[in-house]
Amino acid sequence: MLKQHYAYFVGDILELIKKKLKYELEQARLLFFGEVHDTSAAEDNGRRFIKEDKLFKMILPALVEALERPELAEQAGEALERMGAAAVGPLIARLGRPGAGRSARILGTIGDLEAIPALLDELRAAENDRRLAAVQALGALGDERASKALARLLEQELDPAVRQAALEALGRVGAARQTRLLRQWIDRGGPGEATAALRALLAVNPESALPALEARLRFERARERGRERAREREAALDMLVQNPAPASVPLLLEALERGEREPEIATALAAIADGQGLRALVDRLAGMPQRADALAL
Repeated sequence: MLKQHYAYFVGDILELIKKKLKYELEQARLLFFGEVHDTSAAEDNGRRFIKEDKLFKMILPALVEALERPELAEQAGEALERMGAAAVGPLIARLGRPGAGRSARILGTIGDLEAIPALLDELRAAENDRRLAAVQALGALGDERASKALARLLEQELDPAVRQAALEALGRVGAARQTRLLRQWIDRGGPGEATAALRALLAVNPESALPALEARLRFERARERGRERAREREAALDMLVQNPAPASVPLLLEALERGEREPEIATALAAIADGQGLRALVDRLAGMPQRADALAL
């Protein structure tokens, strides 16, 4: 009985994608299809036959085509994400053509490394959005094989948004070999690019990032130094708090002494794995009883 309903449903949804009927009905059915094929759901007898069914293979390209229809794109994308690895092939086939950005982003969300070669090819796309989507997907996949291609893209990319995304992606793919490049972008990039490069460097080589972090923490907070400097300084402090490491203990203690974001900094120091941060925090607060009381230590 379930199989009969499924066959009817697949045929119906193929017609719905071809015709412009009630959007709400189309959206609901697209989401239902994704739910039936949700790879994260517990498998039962009803789902087993669907995975090998010919109708299932027919519906996948139709769902990918639905990404091009604004009124259906969100629901089709969610359905494809739920289907996981089964949707990877049709999504890869959609790359290489105008408007393929949605497919690239879904591939990044699914997380199948099979998509890497096709996503690397998308870095050469003429459309900014396609390059941006490919960069973001490669960052989400987090595979170091993308490191060299992202570095090459940075040297020729004209779009600041794509450059910033590429720098962020380098931090996610573990591009330790790109330390020198990231340092260069900290110095020569615009505010967003420099911050992205610093965050990436902190992720792949924390000790190399400390001099740049220290320089930003030295920016005065006075208005005459400019709002941009103040934002860069706050971004640097965010990075230290979010990525606690033994090498960052002196900078965290310095910020603590200035009375900045005390609970967050204390938590970051306590989180450093080897206990060095917690010992330094306790030693420092021993001479600052009023701060210890405020932090409930």
